[in-house]
Amino acid sequence: MPGEINATARPFDLTMRHLAQGYPKDIVRLCLGQEPQALEVLSPDLTATERRADSLAKVNVSGEIFGLQVEFQTRYAKGKALGTLEYRVRARVLRGLPVLSVVVYLTDEGYPGPGSNVWEEKVLDRTQLVFQFEDVRLWELDASRFLEAGIDGLVPLAVLMCGGDNEETLRRAVEATAKVSDNSRRKDLEAAIAVLGSLKYSEEAIWSLIRREAMKESSMVKELFEEVRKEGFQQGREEGREKGREKGREEGQRTALREHVLKTLSRRFSVVSSGIANALTSEDSQSNLERLVDLAYTAKDIDDFRRGLGA
Repeated sequence: MPGEINATARPFDLTMRHLAQGYPKDIVRLCLGQEPQALEVLSPDLTATERRADSLAKVNVSGEIFGLQVEFQTRYAKGKALGTLEYRVRARVLRGLPVLSVVVYLTDEGYPGPGSNVWEEKVLDRTQLVFQFEDVRLWELDASRFLEAGIDGLVPLAVLMCGGDNEETLRRAVEATAKVSDNSRRKDLEAAIAVLGSLKYSEEAIWSLIRREAMKESSMVKELFEEVRKEGFQQGREEGREKGREKGREEGQRTALREHVLKTLSRRFSVVSSGIANALTSEDSQSNLERLVDLAYTAKDIDDFRRGLGA
């Protein structure tokens, strides 16, 4: 039974982004099955687009230089192909490199089977677009092979691989991180195991092997919390601005309705009393104002409108 450490996909996305940035060569090994001769981590942020990849790197494999775009998904999403294509095109134009796009699925949730890594679009029965990306399905990979290889950056992912549905694999992953000499990196890897492991294991299983203090001491977790805090703050500001804009739009609509009522009454009955004008100004109900628009056209005389207005 999956744990309850995280309720949304966001912490998993941030964890995988951290691993991709900290262990870029290991991610290349995972995606391509071979080690690059050269690698340069590039900023995943592209001008003129709000999308960003989880990982973007300039790599040299077998003498071929290209951009490697990697997206991590906790579950299959049909629309992901189009988003991946959108980013790929921007990366190709702005970086000036051919791009290999890879989607790494952390779980098999929603995965429809082979052949789902192709996006094809037809218009009037004409094929206008075919986009095929590579996909890596962790549940089909052998956890033991990666644990025995000692590839530090992929140890946290081993708990989601084939054979990773038992606590023995979880224990072996934790033991593998204990061999990492750098204290900061070791704590970050333990934290990543805890976050990703919660997709498959109970909290009891995870905390029986990993000290909770390791999570608190991990620089990765601190960065994740800070990013979540900043994004939450930014989202709050955006929501506040949007509410302000929405409030402004609504008030504008009410003002337009009031003016429409007054103009209609003036055309039909020539004189509109200040009492009616003041009553309209104080009316804030959109539905009432819409009703008064109809009444302005149908009232027999100004007194009939006044009675309907309640002024």
